[in-house]
Amino acid sequence: MEEELFLPSEYKGDVLDFFLSKGWFRALSYGVMFTTSHLEKEEVQVPVHWLRYDVSKFHYGSSQRRLLKKNQKEGFKVTYETFRIDEELETLFSKYKELATFTYITTLEETFASVMDTGVYDTGVLKIRDGEKLIAAGLFDIGNESIAPILNYYDPDYQSFGLGKLLLMMEIGFSIQNKIQYVYPGYIAPGIDKFNFKLFPDKKVTEVFIDQDKKWIDYHVWNLIQLAEK
Repeated sequence: MEEELFLPSEYKGDVLDFFLSKGWFRALSYGVMFTTSHLEKEEVQVPVHWLRYDVSKFHYGSSQRRLLKKNQKEGFKVTYETFRIDEELETLFSKYKELATFTYITTLEETFASVMDTGVYDTGVLKIRDGEKLIAAGLFDIGNESIAPILNYYDPDYQSFGLGKLLLMMEIGFSIQNKIQYVYPGYIAPGIDKFNFKLFPDKKVTEVFIDQDKKWIDYHVWNLIQLAEK
């Protein structure tokens, strides 16, 4: 399947839920919903596999509890707000770009301002602080039964604390607290390990979108199919 784009008038509530359930996600570089079956890596097309977590089945495992305990011990505080671009978030993002591999986002202002002005999405942000210092932020779009993380980033000085994984856990926690069933974290791709952290929260509740059948299947079932096809 080739990449597809869709220009929305509004993606909120049930509308966002519907398009996420069909394997569509927000393209930050365009501000619209899109779907694709591959990405380019060194002039080679690599297949991508879109994921979601069924939060209603989620359980904290030992690895997840260790991560949460480690960060609780550090005294990090988590707050939730409606997303608004401010100097604090922008400054943190400029630091994060020093270690990020993407180039399509220059600043939060350039990426989000025009879309925010139109009110196309309901977007929230989870902020993690070390004392008064902002060290991580997770932006996500909100529907009625689903959320879609669109940008998680953190201070490179705190790279050893697993804040990318922690933000995913906090987004799942937000969903549990607000009785939201699904979290859509994006895709994984064979041979590109930087996406594999999305499997950290709980593989037992992770589902993979099968484009040709237009349905979601259990990750472990999908993985067995992949192994059988090799």
